[in-house]
Amino acid sequence: MTSTNTTPKTRRLSADRDLAAQIVMLRSTISRHDGELNRLLASTCSGEETIAPGECRLFDMDAIDLRLASFKNNLDRALEGELKKAKKLGAVRKLATPPAAFDVEQMSRSFPHFEPVIELVRQRAALAEITPGRIFTLPPILLSGSPGVGKTAFCEALARCLGVPTRRVDLATTTAGFLLSGSHSSWSSARPGAVWSLLQSPFACGLLLLDELDKACSGNYPPIGPLYGLLERSSATHFADEYIEVEIDASHVMAFATCNDIEQVEGALRSRFAEFEIPEPTPSQMIDIARSVYRARHRQSAWGSVFPDELESEVAERLTVCTPREVAGLLEAAVAHAASKMRRQIEPADIEYAQMARQQRSPQQRHIGFI
Repeated sequence: MTSTNTTPKTRRLSADRDLAAQIVMLRSTISRHDGELNRLLASTCSGEETIAPGECRLFDMDAIDLRLASFKNNLDRALEGELKKAKKLGAVRKLATPPAAFDVEQMSRSFPHFEPVIELVRQRAALAEITPGRIFTLPPILLSGSPGVGKTAFCEALARCLGVPTRRVDLATTTAGFLLSGSHSSWSSARPGAVWSLLQSPFACGLLLLDELDKACSGNYPPIGPLYGLLERSSATHFADEYIEVEIDASHVMAFATCNDIEQVEGALRSRFAEFEIPEPTPSQMIDIARSVYRARHRQSAWGSVFPDELESEVAERLTVCTPREVAGLLEAAVAHAASKMRRQIEPADIEYAQMARQQRSPQQRHIGFI
């Protein structure tokens, strides 16, 4: 009979080979997850939150704690609430990711006269798809064009498409820069600015909409002052709200500005934006816009459950001489008029009635004809 017993030397060699194989496997595993392990070890050693791809540190948590401690029992309750909310949200926040291709194409159908801007969104989305964390960014953008072409509506639709918060600042009625960067807490009416308020969310980014930049007021405290630092990435990483008095990284904020007369925007500020002139939509584009506006109102309104999903072609054609801003109001009035006539579908006569009623209420408005 042949013995199957192995000698101690043979068993030792077999164990060494097994150990060597396990070491190779362990080294391979460590190599594959090197980045994650390093971040975990750094976080453990420093006590700070881990920053993963697609995130950034908005502020230093110690600075928030120091700001809270500096007031002791004399802390303004509103300011205390802002600081505690920031702590609860955490210092590390999410960044924007590229929008879905379907959503971008939907925007293209809703805003066909914004195609150059939408093409920029497509290109930046493609870039984000190949970068770590899929971080989507846009340069500061200035949209110029006639009143009513849909500049503000486009910006708000883009924010929804990206799934990020938005904050609108009407510069035509703003008289001081504190609306953007806050007012000092020593003032009786002190409050945080629009940038800080925009970033009081799970995101370290958002869309800041600066409406009517060309009408920004001048004076001792111009409202556009904080924009010079905010629109430059290097300085935006150290943006400070005067009310909060804590530096934040606002470099990921997507700034959009609108204006009617771009020549009224001073050159030093214009140079910080990518400029796009938005034309008035063509009649064929207006048909698509009218249908898009109708679909949006149909989804959002209670009357959508009883009216058709789509706008009739003949009705849409009656709206081709309107501006995008006017379409929504005319459609709402037309729906109400149709209902008063015991109908559940808009007809051309309803659009004509809505326009005549509008002209009677506001005789100074420009006349809108019919085709």
